[in-house]
Amino acid sequence: VLGNKSRGEVLSSQKTLSYWAGLADVPFQDPTIKNFPDIDGNPETKVSRISFSGKRDVSLYRLEGSGHVVPSKFMNFGEILGGNAKEISAAEEIFSFYKSLTLTSSMSE
Repeated sequence: VLGNKSRGEVLSSQKTLSYWAGLADVPFQDPTIKNFPDIDGNPETKVSRISFSGKRDVSLYRLEGSGHVVPSKFMNFGEILGGNAKEISAAEEIFSFYKSLTLTSSMSE
């Protein structure tokens, strides 16, 4: 299992972002970078969003110093999972993304 591709190939975050930008036909240049303010008092955790705009938007949330958790302002994950960056709430960011979308076709078609 280790050392081969039997469980799939893992791409870096940059290659993953480039892949999705390509699928969305978004130029992979001139990103907008938003650094979220530190609200948890932990200087080791940092959150930023790297976005590319075109016909569609493609974004990558980069969490530095956070573990393998879904980021939350409200939950406190233990250090066994690597800690939590409380600068964003994944639920709020996901909701905001879907709220920004509009339906382009009629349900009756």
